[in-house]
Amino acid sequence: MKLVQILLTNEHDITVEAKHWDFAFILTDADLISHYKPYALGTPARSVNVAIVSTARLDPQASQAIISSEERRRTMTRRLCALVLHLFGHLNGLSHDNENAHEYMYDLATVDDLDQMTSFTAAQIERLTATLHEVADPRLEEEPAGKTRLLWFYVRGIWIGRDDIVNAILRAKPWEFPFRLSRLTTAAISALLILLMTAEVWDVGMTQSAGVVIGLSFFTYIDEET
Repeated sequence: MKLVQILLTNEHDITVEAKHWDFAFILTDADLISHYKPYALGTPARSVNVAIVSTARLDPQASQAIISSEERRRTMTRRLCALVLHLFGHLNGLSHDNENAHEYMYDLATVDDLDQMTSFTAAQIERLTATLHEVADPRLEEEPAGKTRLLWFYVRGIWIGRDDIVNAILRAKPWEFPFRLSRLTTAAISALLILLMTAEVWDVGMTQSAGVVIGLSFFTYIDEET
């Protein structure tokens, strides 16, 4: 598994898939804008396995605090580590935990909350372990070309996705296909007969004189009225 930190610049177009990375963290000193809070310290994107981390508010001096350079460095390091692990949990499906401020998945409200985060719960560690095992498994598309034969590739693909295949078959209900096909066949034949009859009626109508058509239309109207 490749867990990568990336410094955001305007000179590089970085994509996780292109680099074959499992996760990526983009560091920026820009202050992120949030639609739900006054500001955002970071934001995860699970669809692309990328998280953006802002360092704009991690510096204690950003809040006009007067501390030594050594304490400033330790504070920023601690906050950055806590924030990265918090976002890493989100990238792997963990949700917020509002009960314990010492947990990395605590729903932090201020920058100072990062100073209290020190650990994951046992349940969170177990879930992360299971998720990372799946991520770390070599994917078929990542294997070198020619390593396996085409048939073996399909067999492995079916075996890896066996649960999804079984669920898809159960949802499709193939045992109902004969009944569905019979109804579809009946509907298709009925539609074809209607089209043929409509075409025949038009053909007959076009061969009649105007007087005959008007007369037949008049008698049809009278019959409907009665």
